[in-house]
Amino acid sequence: MHHRLTTQLLFASSSSSAASFFAYAFAPTLSISSGRRLSIMSSSTTTSADTSKLQYIDAGANLLDSMYQGVYHGKERHEPDLDIILARAYENGVDRIISMAGTPKECEETLRLIERLDKEHNSSDDERVKVFGTVGVHPTRCAEVFAESCPSSSGDEDEETTNWKPKTEAEQTLIISQMIKLINQGKTSGNVIAVGEFGLDYARLHFCPKDIQQLGFRKQLDMAIETKLPLYLHNRDSGDDLYDILLEYRDALVASQGGDVGNIRGI
Repeated sequence: MHHRLTTQLLFASSSSSAASFFAYAFAPTLSISSGRRLSIMSSSTTTSADTSKLQYIDAGANLLDSMYQGVYHGKERHEPDLDIILARAYENGVDRIISMAGTPKECEETLRLIERLDKEHNSSDDERVKVFGTVGVHPTRCAEVFAESCPSSSGDEDEETTNWKPKTEAEQTLIISQMIKLINQGKTSGNVIAVGEFGLDYARLHFCPKDIQQLGFRKQLDMAIETKLPLYLHNRDSGDDLYDILLEYRDALVASQGGDVGNIRGI
């Protein structure tokens, strides 16, 4: 099956339970940095007797969500409580959190949040949740990053539709170079561990059409090859195209990770 190849080769994540594959793939890396043993187990294999021994990784949080600032649907309901939530997560066995972002701007905000958390708590302190980030553009956000809107009439005098035109190659190159700069800064600090969340999402084409999604996907695959980071992939109703594009990049991606291309020819 197509998804089997993607997961085995790239530790990919789809829209639901496959996030656990990502956490499993990164568990050795994360545990080395902390010196603590991390066990990644699915709910189906975890028993009540195990829970006191396990340390978990939340592999797909959005810590930029306004609810952590006490804001719901634009209305302030309570004081910011992110620190309280992180402390409670640690008390319940969550040792690491990977916080996602959808645009370069949000990636910057996520890294600033991680830096603040590290400064407020000793960065080498093992008695807290350690937050990591990724850098990339979510497929549903590719239009706002890699394209420009071109309003056009839908035929109804009172209704306009939005068409999207790719930005110039120079503009796209600048966007990717800015993200690479973020990645390199994050690799130096140890706070950035993957490119993503990126991929294809054909279930929500009203946010971004296929051609712009595929453009953004390819640009970010090139970025992953250059930065030698693993991929945090998103796939929704796009398995065939996702597979075909990944297959085009397979050899370069494996080589960028120091892998032996010959060993995966038959996968």
